[in-house]
Amino acid sequence: MASINSIYSERLIAVAAAMARLNKMGISIIEIDLNRARPVMTVQPCAAVNNLKGAQYSRRGTPTGMISRMQAKLEKCRIEWEVRA
Repeated sequence: MASINSIYSERLIAVAAAMARLNKMGISIIEIDLNRARPVMTVQPCAAVNNLKGAQYSRRGTPTGMISRMQAKLEKCRIEWEVRA
């Protein structure tokens, strides 16, 4: 059990650091997923997300249609937001 606790502790520290930086940038967080290899934070699309370095475009199909997203790395987390196709 101790190893899973240390993994979650590291992820929470990374999320806290990323959250502090996103707050300074004025970016609102919609959702946080700690159950992936790297924590994923979904944020609300806004002009400030364009200031995230190294953003990459991804597209995937779902039963309801295609979803287009951008993602960037920040403080050992993945930051994602939806974009209009």
